[in-house]
Amino acid sequence: MYKRNKSLAYIICGIFIIISIIGVTLALTKHNTRPKLIMASTAFVFTALTAFIENRSKYGLFVLIGLIFCWLGDFSGHYNFKASVASFALAHISFISAFLYIGIIRKRALISLCVFSIISIFIAYWLYPYVPKSDQPFVFIYIVIITVMIIIAFGTRTNPVQKVIWLGAILFYVSDIFVARRKFVDPSHINAFIYLPLYYASCIVFAISNLVYKKDYHL
Repeated sequence: MYKRNKSLAYIICGIFIIISIIGVTLALTKHNTRPKLIMASTAFVFTALTAFIENRSKYGLFVLIGLIFCWLGDFSGHYNFKASVASFALAHISFISAFLYIGIIRKRALISLCVFSIISIFIAYWLYPYVPKSDQPFVFIYIVIITVMIIIAFGTRTNPVQKVIWLGAILFYVSDIFVARRKFVDPSHINAFIYLPLYYASCIVFAISNLVYKKDYHL
């Protein structure tokens, strides 16, 4: 019975993943992209919900909450930039909570801190001349939060979900670089062809990560 339920969960997640991919693909090739992207975002939320129902864990709950905030950020981004930034900041705080629940290896986290702090400082330095003063507090606080997210992600304890987390975190981090580039530096649509697939791939990776997470795995 358990194996049957797990197989069903994989099938449902697969269906939602396909829906999300279709939504992103349509958004990149046609006008009126908002409904397609909301469809894709809704699909990754339901993927996370299915994974949580299958593997009920606090880790999965934090990830689900984080992806709900991502959905809110996607929705509000069409109307209010600052509200969207706030939603994504809360999403990353939820992801950080999920990673902290797994546990952190200090040495690994320190290495991650050194690497990603330097990268984020360069990104902030690059963006600074382009970001309007009214947006600077939101943008640079967000950079700090997403940097903490990726530092904690790469500092997590050994668990089967660990490499899945690394992949999701780096995809999200890189996608946001191109979001910022389009918003503040170069409005060319080519940026969307980079950040949309990366962002939705990241959300899908996070959504299915709870199926890989092991509650009592210790090394």
